Amino acid sequence: MDAPLIIENPTGQRECEKALSRDYGSRKASCHPSNQSLYPNALSVNLASALKERGLQHLAQKSWMIECYPHPSIIECFDLSERHAYKKGRVADKKQGQVALAGYLLQLEHSNVLALKIPKELKVLLSEAYIQSLKGQALKSNEDALDAIICLYIAGLYQMRVPGKTYGDIERGYIWVPQMICI
Repeated sequence: MDAPLIIENPTGQRECEKALSRDYGSRKASCHPSNQSLYPNALSVNLASALKERGLQHLAQKSWMIECYPHPSIIECFDLSERHAYKKGRVADKKQGQVALAGYLLQLEHSNVLALKIPKELKVLLSEAYIQSLKGQALKSNEDALDAIICLYIAGLYQMRVPGKTYGDIERGYIWVPQMICI
C-alpha cells in the first residue's frame, strides 16, 4: 500500500522515512512526514489493523501486507537517475509525466523479471491520447490509477522475493523498495 501502515511517532518523520530520504533525497525522492499529529486517526493504519485481525502480517512470507513508496520503486525498476515527475507542476508537465510513466508501465509487459499483464479495459489509462484529454480531477484520478498499478507491481515483486530493501521495521514503521531493474 502506498500509505503509512504503522505510525508510532507523535511528531516528525518516522525512522523509515528518514532512512529512505537519506538514500533517495539526492535523487529527489524523499518522503513526506507521517506522524500522529498529522494523521491522528489514519485510515491506512486502521486498514492495516483490520487486515492484521484477518491474518495478514507486515512483511510476512504468507498472508502479507507491505507499505511501499512509488517514487524510489520507479527509480529502481526503471533504472532512473532520479524521481520521475508526474504529480506536480503545470498541467502540461503532469500530462507529459503521466504519458512517460505509462510508457514505462507498458514496457513491463515484456519484463523478464515480472511481466505485467494489463487488461484491455485498463490500457486506456495508459494511452497518450486519453491522458492528454484529461484535466482537473480526472487527471488526478488517472495519476492515482497509475500509482495503483505501480503498487500492484511492487507487491508482485515482493511476492516473488526479488531483492529489495526494507527501511525501518514492523514496530515503528517500514517501507519496502525493490532493488531490481525490471525493464
